[in-house]
Amino acid sequence: MDAPLTSPSENPLNLLSEGLSLVQQGREEEAMSCWEKAVKLRPDAASFIWENMGKALEKQGKALWEAENYEGAVRCFQGAVQLQPDNAEYWNYLAASQRRSGDAEAALSSYETALNLEPDAAYIWDNRGYALFSLGRYQEAIASYQKVLELDSDYANAYYNIACLYGLQGDVDLGIQNLQRAIELDAECREVAKTDRDFDSLRQNSRFQALLEE
Repeated sequence: MDAPLTSPSENPLNLLSEGLSLVQQGREEEAMSCWEKAVKLRPDAASFIWENMGKALEKQGKALWEAENYEGAVRCFQGAVQLQPDNAEYWNYLAASQRRSGDAEAALSSYETALNLEPDAAYIWDNRGYALFSLGRYQEAIASYQKVLELDSDYANAYYNIACLYGLQGDVDLGIQNLQRAIELDAECREVAKTDRDFDSLRQNSRFQALLEE
């Protein structure tokens, strides 16, 4: 019997399949090594390989996020942005995972990269606001949410988070004003505000109470 022309480890399709299997096991670095070998064997298919393997890492990262394994999600999205550094959505996912894993500074850096790629993406500005919020940089967070509203004036979440930030600072008028607008756009904001500790400084205010009872 003739010997095969290539061993399994030298077959690009086998390497891609092996990489996907490694991703499913949470072994992202080993998966990257497999895909790099595949690219060396088929440099003409490099863009196809990186695009599809990026999607595989994205899928795995989202699954880990849903399972609240944020550190695992960070590893997946770090691999995804390594494969496709011009993909703003991957940078956004990486940043969100970094924030949830407790590294808001790294998240902020990733959001900046995402916004350099897509400066008019309201959802990224909104997520950037969360990172600033968690770092206690309230005025910068408000500015980030205001940028969201410049891009999309009906973005209820931005109004709500601005209200939260003013609530934390004890600014009754601006807290209520922004919360009212959030509720006008999304009635669910009223229910969330009823138990949100960010509004504790406003709870005794009659206007705040009336807003939640409407």
